[in-house]
Amino acid sequence: MNTKTIAKLLLGLADSFDTNDPDTTNYRADTLRQIANEIEPQPEPEFNVGDFVKYDIDTYLRVIEPSGKDKTLCKTLFGEIVYPYTSCLTKASPSEVRVKVVLEGTVERHDGNPQYWFKLRSSEYNYALISIDMLDTPTRELVESLLRAQEEK
Repeated sequence: MNTKTIAKLLLGLADSFDTNDPDTTNYRADTLRQIANEIEPQPEPEFNVGDFVKYDIDTYLRVIEPSGKDKTLCKTLFGEIVYPYTSCLTKASPSEVRVKVVLEGTVERHDGNPQYWFKLRSSEYNYALISIDMLDTPTRELVESLLRAQEEK
């Protein structure tokens, strides 16, 4: 039996411990992982806890466990846990993660440039200035029709 096989067996044994007794289980599992890593060092994970990764074309995830060789445990931006193949993921910068924001309020004209901007008012003193171009088609059509109806009054 070669060292790679022995290390793999030790890692499998470490993963198989019952987690009902965290003190004993963690100590035994950690010891076996340490021995396995001394016999055959494991590569560093490609993704670490907290990393943002891109999956498919426009899906962003957050890594919740260091990546494994085959799969990486992640959470969607909405909290759903997923387990995609590591090979399907690419690291993403936090500045490129696209999020869907849901806002609610009444629509008002913006005095500055009403063709491109509108106010979404949630209360007498709070509003968001939103670019009409950032809306999906059905929402944009609804906002534009509400703004037109306000002009007619």
